[in-house]
Amino acid sequence: MSVNRIEESYNKFILSKSKYSFGNKPLDLIMLNEKEFCEITGHKLSTARSNRIKGIGCNFYKIGGSIRYKLSEIIEYIERCK
Repeated sequence: MSVNRIEESYNKFILSKSKYSFGNKPLDLIMLNEKEFCEITGHKLSTARSNRIKGIGCNFYKIGGSIRYKLSEIIEYIERCK
């Protein structure tokens, strides 16, 4: 997937979710939850969780009890997986 296609997918995702409003924040300041990560990457939730346990896949952050992914790192991850 190219970066442009990912950004298009991301923009389409954001537009479909009216509760998300990131404005002009840099991509590395935007944190997405695991469900949003799966919507953008096309992974199943179980695959994303399994990859985290195995220590493979996209970088993630555990904040409290929540898993978050930086949008900039999602884009880098998809580029690496081409």
